[in-house]
Amino acid sequence: MLLSLLFTLQVWALKPMQQTLEQLKADPESFWRALPEKTPLSSLAADLRVIPVQSKAAYRAYYFKENKEAPRRNDRAEALVDNAATMERSLARMEERGLLNAELADSPWSDSYWPLYQGALGARYQDPYFDYEDDWKKLFQHVKAQSKAKLLAQGRVAELAPSEKYDLLMGDRAGTLTQRMWKEGEVYYQEAGKVETWMGLCHGWAAASFMLPTPQQTVMVKDPQGLYQFPLYVSDIKALGTLLYSNANFPSRFIGSRCNHQSPEEENGRPTNPDCRDTNAGTWHLSVVNQIALAKRSFVLDATYDYQVWNQPVVAYKYLYFTPQTKKLAHTLEAGRLLKEEFSDDVWSARRAPRTKWIVGVMMDVTYIVENGASTQASSPAFHRTVRYTYDLELNEKSEIIGGEWYNNSHPDFLWVPQENISAQALSHELFEGWQPGAALTPQASNMVKAYSAEGLPLGHVVDEIFKRSR
Repeated sequence: MLLSLLFTLQVWALKPMQQTLEQLKADPESFWRALPEKTPLSSLAADLRVIPVQSKAAYRAYYFKENKEAPRRNDRAEALVDNAATMERSLARMEERGLLNAELADSPWSDSYWPLYQGALGARYQDPYFDYEDDWKKLFQHVKAQSKAKLLAQGRVAELAPSEKYDLLMGDRAGTLTQRMWKEGEVYYQEAGKVETWMGLCHGWAAASFMLPTPQQTVMVKDPQGLYQFPLYVSDIKALGTLLYSNANFPSRFIGSRCNHQSPEEENGRPTNPDCRDTNAGTWHLSVVNQIALAKRSFVLDATYDYQVWNQPVVAYKYLYFTPQTKKLAHTLEAGRLLKEEFSDDVWSARRAPRTKWIVGVMMDVTYIVENGASTQASSPAFHRTVRYTYDLELNEKSEIIGGEWYNNSHPDFLWVPQENISAQALSHELFEGWQPGAALTPQASNMVKAYSAEGLPLGHVVDEIFKRSR
């Protein structure tokens, strides 16, 4: 795959990685405070030089005397991965099985995160006004002034927002779904006088991006009255899938804790709230390798540790070892690991797991899919970013991972994954089984559409059929 080539071309030369380790050795405190290296936002065909990125929120300070506790009960890899019963725990066997790198055969897809300040799916993304205005109230007033009725009268049906097209498709003249979309941001605007630009439907997009197939073409549809024929562009289709997985109830697995504090309280540089201490390094390594390499399905990470939430689906990883004492790269586990008692510079020695025999450093580059802007293009490449995490792993006498410590303060907050084999149709009502675009709806069905839309839910049967037609 192209992603494999990019991994080779970008960050995996030994010299840059050794330079990273030299920075760690020279000034571990500054290394801890610094953001991990990331590639710039780019498509699969773009240049992927590793550069530092700006922080979205204040970072936590480093404190040597006290470190993060061992994995808690809600921070266990077996509670996340698909292969919990057969998961690989031994770092030595991971090496023997060639699991030091892996990528998914089918990449999750990119799309907008449908920010709430733009009205979520109520955003008319073909309108240039939405590109330069970040005020919810002004955008809402703009849409009211340029009403759906005006656009329809002017023959501009293709320019409607995804939610407006859904209302039209389902014969909902009241525009129930679109009303709900603008209400999402109104709540925050009334409380704070603004809607923060990071707020959106990234949680729904992240799940839908690998639970639903990648739409490949525009789908032409009609309203039930046959008055309008209009296109559902690929971004319109993705938007409906995103909204479905944003608001529907579906079984999922979650580990770690969400930090709901904009500036987490700290004591001597360490967050006092356990929910702001993120996922344990050992849990992280077990989760990534087992889910991507063995279960062969994506999962979602929260790419920030603070109250902002950026859900990103993981697509690939690759890691190498280093010796914790010398900070030198090692090509094998045997060459990189140290007996616990040999790690004389270990600032976390008092908190190592009791059964720890070996400690080995790991430098992992993780690639996840990121959002892009909505568009009318029939197809667009998945946009991705690669981030480098540095940590060590605690191993027992069998070389099984039993814990670990982060060397970067900024690392994933929580991890989650929808249960495998969920059908979009299961997130719907049986009344719509066999639905086809343009089909007339009974009064009962019309009322059901409005009831679902009032909850911010497109019908699963409708979403499923549209995705099928776009393949």
